[in-house]
Amino acid sequence: MDYSQLTTRDLLLWCLSNKDDEALSELVKRFEPIITAHARVQGRVDEDIAQQIRLILIQSIKNYYKNFSK
Repeated sequence: MDYSQLTTRDLLLWCLSNKDDEALSELVKRFEPIITAHARVQGRVDEDIAQQIRLILIQSIKNYYKNFSK
């Protein structure tokens, strides 16, 4: 599936409905500019912080799925 044709909202719904890891990866990529902006320390991206933010984003999506599917 070509995820680039989906809006972020539709991509999230696709992730939640299909448990699609590729779609989840695409969703995280779309948030990468926000992730790196919040992971900056003294003007440079701290990759440890960026990775922690990515993990929190993925976990949040998975937690949302648990509530979404009820």
